[in-house]
This record gives sequence, structure tokens and C-alpha cells, in this order.
Amino acid sequence: MENYFDQIMNDVIDILQQKKVSWPRELTHEEKIQLVQSTLEYFTVAEEYEKCVILQKRLLELTNPVKRGRKKKGYDETKDENRN
Repeated sequence: MENYFDQIMNDVIDILQQKKVSWPRELTHEEKIQLVQSTLEYFTVAEEYEKCVILQKRLLELTNPVKRGRKKKGYDETKDENRN
């Protein structure tokens, strides 16, 4: 049974490492976070740290979502164009 569970966890990591995860509508935001945290704990104990990095990034995306539609303040290339 343990090998079956390992396969399920590896299937979960395959899904979570996709660029865009299609979450089930029934999952709340908190449940998504809990799922990723639980998966991260599993792979930490298993000492599969490459998978932990993937999960940590996904967890950061869930806990600190990027605001879309706002332009970041920073370097403005048009200033260089106006100098010439």
C-alpha cells in the first residue's frame, strides 16, 4: 500500500508544478493552502528537497498572490529614448 501512496503523492506534485493549476471549485483558498502544506511536509520527511522547492513556490503564490492589472514601478525605458 505504501508504494501506492507514494505514487499518489508524486501525481499530486506533477499537478502542482504545472504553470496553471486547475483547482476543483469545491476547494476553498484555505484548503488549497492546507493541501500544499501537507504535501510539502510529506516530501520534507521523504527528503525530496527538489519537490519541496516546487511546493514552497506554489505555497508562496497562494499566500502572496500577484495583483494583476497594476504596473510595477521601476525603470522606465522611455526616459532613455527621450535622451537621444
